[in-house]
Amino acid sequence: MTENGPFLRPGGTHDAEAIASLIEIVNRRPIDRARLEASLADAPSVMAVDDEGLAGFAYGRRFAPDVVELQNVLLAPRWRGRGQGRRLFAEVERAMSAAGYRAVVGANSLLHPGADPEHCAAARGFWLRMGFRVLMATGGTVVLGKWLPHPTETR
Repeated sequence: MTENGPFLRPGGTHDAEAIASLIEIVNRRPIDRARLEASLADAPSVMAVDDEGLAGFAYGRRFAPDVVELQNVLLAPRWRGRGQGRRLFAEVERAMSAAGYRAVVGANSLLHPGADPEHCAAARGFWLRMGFRVLMATGGTVVLGKWLPHPTETR
């Protein structure tokens, strides 16, 4: 842990079990571990670690050669509302940009098993505050996207 919050580090397939456990505890739903491991092997990910263990993560998968899908972002409740989600997003965006991705997309859906409308609305609001724009909405799912800066560009 740092003075500013959890320590952020690159993630990998070795993090799959801890990620799955955090998802099951916080979101109260199971996750397909094989898909999770495939995603962790496919695109940059970032883990947030504190004295209690895994405190959050952001991971995705390649959507196209220059576009990445941010599949899952989760921050333990103990760190929410303290700027740590913003830190996590900024770090995963830097990693994705450095890996050559030019854009990132993500979906926010009420149609996932166990999805909570209040949680989905809060997550969607957070993504919008992070600079994502709504690309399309079906009524149950909202697809969002954002351009990533070239690694040599400043924000």
